[in-house]
Amino acid sequence: MSARLAQLRDSGVEITQGSANWLAQSGISATDFPTHNLFADVGNVIFSLIILAIILLGIWGPKMKSSSD
Repeated sequence: MSARLAQLRDSGVEITQGSANWLAQSGISATDFPTHNLFADVGNVIFSLIILAIILLGIWGPKMKSSSD
């Protein structure tokens, strides 16, 4: 929440005096918090796609015949 409030303040949105005082006392700015990019790490994307493929193939993939059929 504090990161969003700091982002609003830094973008020029008028915030209440209490919020401004709280940000000033805590020393938080919008650049203190990293932004997370979904596709920043290629390894995680490949891992997620493999897990997704395993799940989807298990649900909608070809059905295995059992020995009793």
